[in-house]
Amino acid sequence: MMSRRSAEATCCPSETCRWISDDGSGSSARLIIQSVNHTGFGILTYVNTKSPLFTDAVAALEEGAYISVNDELSRTVPDGCFLDIMDFRLEFVGRHRAKASMVIQDKHLNQAGVCQGGLIVALADAAAGWAAKTALTPPLSFVTLTMSTNVLRSARPGDILWAEAIARHVGRSTMVFEVTVRRGDGAADPIVATSTMTQMVLS
Repeated sequence: MMSRRSAEATCCPSETCRWISDDGSGSSARLIIQSVNHTGFGILTYVNTKSPLFTDAVAALEEGAYISVNDELSRTVPDGCFLDIMDFRLEFVGRHRAKASMVIQDKHLNQAGVCQGGLIVALADAAAGWAAKTALTPPLSFVTLTMSTNVLRSARPGDILWAEAIARHVGRSTMVFEVTVRRGDGAADPIVATSTMTQMVLS
């Protein structure tokens, strides 16, 4: 399987992305988007070390509690990137957890008229990424290593999908998140997909 780092180096055109180092020496390189200065999530959800983390915002919360995300915190994706184009929205963050949403539109549909399954996986990945940002302190960042998703139901135009990512392991080198995607924000709402994401911590 191609790694996330090699996939990004292969898939991003040279005029869009470039490799830089934190200290200018060429070591500890990070992929950033040239046209965006405030990027928190770039293409393929790759995070650079200067991206804002949510650690301070959730430090005082009890386990399992959430706070609503204000406009400043929600701007963790640059205009025009995949998460922005697909209208993924960060809604709530807590300690080692996050909730994100999207409204299914015509642009999200496959040839059968239902939401493309890969988009549901991408929403789960985004939620896990936002949750990971609550578990790190600067200058740490992360990248997705593996993901496993079961899509159980379809979604149609007008459905609002909510993805909740909760950490099951937060270590020095890896983090594991379980993500549940539902048609709605309630525990009784139908489950559309379940996913497990493993993140590698980058120092």
